[in-house]
Amino acid sequence: MVHYQLYGLEVVSDRVLTGLAPSDASREPDVVCRLGQLPAGFDVAELQQQKPGYSSRILDAQGVPILRIWRHCSSGDYCFQYCEGLTFLIDKASGRIWAQWIDGVSDELVTAFFLSQVLAFVLHLRGCVCFHASSVVIEGRAVLFAGNPGRGKSSTAAAFAERGCPVLADDVSALRSVPGAGLLALPGPARVCLWPDSAEFVYGPAAAEELPEFVPWENKRLVRLDRSPGKYQREPAPPGPVFRPAPRGDDPAAPTIEPLDHAEGLLELLISGFVSSALDSEHRGREFLLQAEVARTALVRRLVPSSDPKKLGQLCELVANDVGAASLSLAGRSR
Repeated sequence: MVHYQLYGLEVVSDRVLTGLAPSDASREPDVVCRLGQLPAGFDVAELQQQKPGYSSRILDAQGVPILRIWRHCSSGDYCFQYCEGLTFLIDKASGRIWAQWIDGVSDELVTAFFLSQVLAFVLHLRGCVCFHASSVVIEGRAVLFAGNPGRGKSSTAAAFAERGCPVLADDVSALRSVPGAGLLALPGPARVCLWPDSAEFVYGPAAAEELPEFVPWENKRLVRLDRSPGKYQREPAPPGPVFRPAPRGDDPAAPTIEPLDHAEGLLELLISGFVSSALDSEHRGREFLLQAEVARTALVRRLVPSSDPKKLGQLCELVANDVGAASLSLAGRSR
């Protein structure tokens, strides 16, 4: 069994998770993964005769939802079925995960889906709130860059890592309320995944050719942070400001930061929830309370970046200065 530390959980797997650095066994596992098999007696075909509790509105070329989720009526376990032919089963206690797939599904794809919707769902079941966001640590606080795909969340995080501010999580940022410590943002996998143009945006020409592909069909490039001292933070951090990047543009004034009031900030956080639509009413209600707590204790900003790669350093400096100016306000609001 291979051990990993992900979002504060001790995860063990009977297969290597591609692109992740294993860790030493530090305690009893929180989650045990059996990849390549489903429990004996579990009948996927029988379960699929029922109406799924969640069905993605996005369809593949054959008109099949890219993700459907069932909850077993007797066991209470959750079944994730991807259109690529990949099935995950999560037990209702969120302590065991099984996976099975058809021929042709790569190890990279299994890892990619496990680290996104599946693990985020497990974190939700365990009382966390997850955002579609990358996060870095600036002045001791977890600063989130939250938003839709293609808005530069990962490239901004990578740019900060190059400037001495370690990455806490990429693409999925998880927060939980800890007794005696308040809200904490949890450390995710020690990596960032970048589109080729984003890799060149951060690291310069030819970077996309030099970095390995993570998921070939997505064409993303993998940047391992565990091999670079100081570029990844292994400890949780209290949340700082949340930035919602707008699309890159040619406005000569960019990059700029626009403050949002409390109501606008809460709305932006609700939009940024990760796998929120797949939650049932009980878990969605709990998630909303945590999102409201984040909105109460954190400042939410709109970040307008420039399409000019030469201005990336200016953007990082602008954000860092804003975080520094907000530190006293955040400390007061957290009390």
